[in-house]
Order: sequence, then C-alpha cells, then structure tokens
Amino acid sequence: MRWAWTLPKKIGTAVTRNRLKRWGREFVVKSSEREWDVNFIFKKKNQDFYKSLSHEEFIGTFEKVFRKIDDQAKNSR
Repeated sequence: MRWAWTLPKKIGTAVTRNRLKRWGREFVVKSSEREWDVNFIFKKKNQDFYKSLSHEEFIGTFEKVFRKIDDQAKNSR
C-alpha cells in the first residue's frame, strides 16, 4: 500500500499534524495487506477538533472507513 498525507496548516500546529501522520502511518503499517494507493486528506474542522482527538477515536474512524472501502470493493467484483 502506498499512502500520502494532505494536512494543511489550518488543521493545527505542526505538533498536531505530525501526531496525526504518525497515527496514520501506524494504522497503515498494521493494515499493509491492502493493495491500494491512498491520499488521506484532512479537512478543517473547528479549531480544537484534531487537537482533542484521541488515538482510539482516530483508529476507530480509520477502521470504519477502510471497512467501508473493502465492502464496496467486494461488491464491485
């Protein structure tokens, strides 16, 4: 799996953006059996949304999204 990150400065400070990228890399490495090219685009939310996001919420959201994509890929075959 190849991946890319799009995290504009509006997301938060460099610390927040780097934390999100680190969590994302961790998830992708654990889910490396997929054969996809993915660009993760983080959209601006309220000012403290990403700063207050917990690791569990982040991973849960990624799992939900990837499960949905897997289901769509299976249905399109």
